[in-house]
Amino acid sequence: MRVLLINPPYPEAEGLHVALSIPSIAAVLEEAKVEVQVLDFLVSKYSPQNLERKLRKFKPDIVGATSVTLNYPAARRILKACKEIDHKLITIIGGPHVTFSVEETLRESPFIDIVVVREGDETVVELVEAIAKDGDLSQVKGIAFRKDSEIVLTPERPFIQNLDELPFPARHLLPISRYQALQAACGLSTSRGCPFGCSFCVGHRMVGKKVRYRDPKVVIDEMEHIIKLGFRLLAFEDDFFTVNHKHCTAICDEITARGLDVLWAAYARVDSIDKPLLEKMKQAGCFSLCFGVESGNQKILDLAHKKITPAKIREAIKLCQDSGYDFIASFIAGLPGETEDTLRQSVEFAESLGEGGWGFHILSPFFGTEVRERAAELGLKILTNDWERYDCNQAVCETEGIKAETLNKVVDGITQMYYDQRVRDTLLEKLSDKELKKWQNEESQNLIWQLLHQEVIEEQGKIRIDGNPSEVGKYIAELQTRVWNTLSFPLEFVKIEIGRLIDNNYLTYQLDGKHIVWKWNE
Repeated sequence: MRVLLINPPYPEAEGLHVALSIPSIAAVLEEAKVEVQVLDFLVSKYSPQNLERKLRKFKPDIVGATSVTLNYPAARRILKACKEIDHKLITIIGGPHVTFSVEETLRESPFIDIVVVREGDETVVELVEAIAKDGDLSQVKGIAFRKDSEIVLTPERPFIQNLDELPFPARHLLPISRYQALQAACGLSTSRGCPFGCSFCVGHRMVGKKVRYRDPKVVIDEMEHIIKLGFRLLAFEDDFFTVNHKHCTAICDEITARGLDVLWAAYARVDSIDKPLLEKMKQAGCFSLCFGVESGNQKILDLAHKKITPAKIREAIKLCQDSGYDFIASFIAGLPGETEDTLRQSVEFAESLGEGGWGFHILSPFFGTEVRERAAELGLKILTNDWERYDCNQAVCETEGIKAETLNKVVDGITQMYYDQRVRDTLLEKLSDKELKKWQNEESQNLIWQLLHQEVIEEQGKIRIDGNPSEVGKYIAELQTRVWNTLSFPLEFVKIEIGRLIDNNYLTYQLDGKHIVWKWNE
């Protein structure tokens, strides 16, 4: 059996990193001796032509895609196109959106054959084996499919208890150089599960409330493997990395004992850190933490089941500032109970936190969350099921106390104010070296994102040889000029970025007759 796994595209590069879902599924399939390849539209341009080219070349029997709510429509379009190219293909989809909308997914998408529910590591291996033997799919736990026009949902599969038995994600199947060109972090996990039940989050239902831990030595073995791939920036994807100080400390001690030169970030709760833990983590390479603080109003926090207080938020942020950490305090506008007054309180509270990072998103009521399932009871009005609008940057619902237009206006105003201030500080040379570096990295990522998704290198990288082909410098200069003419970035910035890509071997070239052809080094 041949299996093609597809990462559907995202609309932008915000928060992009080397995620775990597709390479983790690929790894268990490889271990089961299944021939598997990955088509990653996160870091390449999606087009029906690119998809068809891959299908014709690889000739898979099964195509599987993952998605969250935002790119579920893109995943649907891709699987529909797969069926149109080859109607014999078996199409499978997994991820949090379809896990909690099984019937809706299968009823609205006749071109999707099977839905994988929750954790897919064990499920996909059994599923592929069953398909290969033309077996009874109803015996495979954790899936849904159609049979005689009826939807069959098989018994729920228990969560995997020993995560150490799983192989390391098959990152070698990804276009690694593209992620490295974007300076993206490489994700890994030390556990699965979240003991909390926030009303807006589906995590505790997707991976369970009981936290299952990996052996710290196995985690750092994987970290060493990632470092060998060329990554020095990592991100722990645990829903809540600092939930267990003993486990967290063991991870840090193992990193330090092996003398690994690596930087990493993680998710944390404001009530789960203290100074000794922060010092331990920093010694092991942690430089940034992301806190879901959600609101500066206690009533909103309580309705969201956050079990934290504004005072605890302030204390945690002060600890990070004193310890020299980067941090992000993430707020959600439009939670149940939100009014114009409570949102104003949150904005004022965020501004009072002082130097560092904070930002606002807008509530998206995803399938599987309490805010969706109890929307009317909680005073929420869901305005649309246009999933491509569920990016948490625009209002898709409103409360009795604040309209969608106001939510958009306030959050857009905060974003614009932040951007304008960054521009002013840059022009006035008021940014610190650290802030300037962050700004430059954001601009770099934006440029590389456009190079990838507009296929600029593919379209502009074929240069006729004029003179000696070994005089590579002038062909680099020509490529830089062509990129500058295609994209709206300053010429000097383009020169620096293209030079960086070539110096790091992310971009390379080959001779093709009378041309030098630049290409991504896959």
